[in-house]
Amino acid sequence: MRYLVEDPSYLLMALGLVALGFLIALRVTQQGKYLIRAGVVAAIAAAIFGFEWYWVTDAERVEAVVYDLARAVEASDVDRIKSHLDDRVTVGMRDRTVDGSLPMRFVFPLLSRTHFDFVRVSQLTTSAGRQTKLGKAEFKVSATGTFDEAGSQVPLGTMGTEWSLGFREASPGVWKVTRITAIRVPGQVARALFGR
Repeated sequence: MRYLVEDPSYLLMALGLVALGFLIALRVTQQGKYLIRAGVVAAIAAAIFGFEWYWVTDAERVEAVVYDLARAVEASDVDRIKSHLDDRVTVGMRDRTVDGSLPMRFVFPLLSRTHFDFVRVSQLTTSAGRQTKLGKAEFKVSATGTFDEAGSQVPLGTMGTEWSLGFREASPGVWKVTRITAIRVPGQVARALFGR
């Protein structure tokens, strides 16, 4: 059932093929009953599509926050990133977790001096609890760009990182990041976050 709720595209494709089959049967046999059946199947597909478009799950909202964060990082838009963070966000790596305000004081100025060529999120998995109002996202990020170091542009190599984010529903339909955990990051990112 989760696949139907999260992504009905396979069901919609199957219904489209069934409707197409009825239209082919109409063409071959010239019997109007196939046109009616094709219309019914198309109406069911349209209803499912409309329902999916209208009903956004909490996991899809968490996913949307992750993708908006990636776009904000790519644009070096610090204010947009801050808008997605909870007031009590924590930052962690391996066995160390700290108050997020401390490393963010160093990361945000660095980010504003960085121009990304691209930031791509891949292998994203999300979950959100309807009862707990807590969510989670795990994903990989590939990025490259340049860093402004005293007026000269220092190229950044393509970085591959892995992250885990914790979320809470701050208000109905609004999810905020409460935890940022670096699973795998290059040394310079770890030093910027934790001074190591």
